[in-house]
Amino acid sequence: KTTKVLYSQNKKILKADELLKAGEYYQASEMYSKLYTKLKDKKEKAEVSFKIGECFRNMNDNKQAIKWYRKAVNLSYQNPLVYL
Repeated sequence: KTTKVLYSQNKKILKADELLKAGEYYQASEMYSKLYTKLKDKKEKAEVSFKIGECFRNMNDNKQAIKWYRKAVNLSYQNPLVYL
């Protein structure tokens, strides 16, 4: 059962990634936010936090972007772009 849950979450992350790449930032941020609450893995949470920050940055909502980038940093996100 656990692998099925992880698989469906990963599928949703991939779908949200596609939305992000397509410039559908609002939809992607909504999908990532729902996933964020369900994720247990710290590394995955950090990655999703960063991507939510990217969505808000692209929507010119700097206040929300900073909030999510901070979460990514607090979760030890490894990509140096998070500091820009």
